[in-house]
Amino acid sequence: MLSETEYKHYENYFFKNFIKELEQREDKIYHYTNINGLEGILKKDGAIWVSHADFLNDKTEIKYTMELSTEIFLSLCEKRDFSQEKISKYQKLYVEAININNRMNTNYYSLSFSTN
Repeated sequence: MLSETEYKHYENYFFKNFIKELEQREDKIYHYTNINGLEGILKKDGAIWVSHADFLNDKTEIKYTMELSTEIFLSLCEKRDFSQEKISKYQKLYVEAININNRMNTNYYSLSFSTN
């Protein structure tokens, strides 16, 4: 089991690389909202508001997101030419981190974007 320090290390590593991947995208990313949502976004001094997973229309979205994040994580490992041994090790740690969050009844939030 991961210690809290190890968990934070891997969590920080993932988000740092996730943000880097977003910054390197050549296509635009959009967020669907209505006029009230736009007004709220513009008034919030740079804050991003997210929806609690309990209020999503489709309760399978979080499960899908976790599966997708695992795929993305693995593709990032492969893109960086990690050995299969290293990928297996990181995959095990990543899945363990997700399972720890689930056991701790972590609150999940969602923010959706689209490329079209």
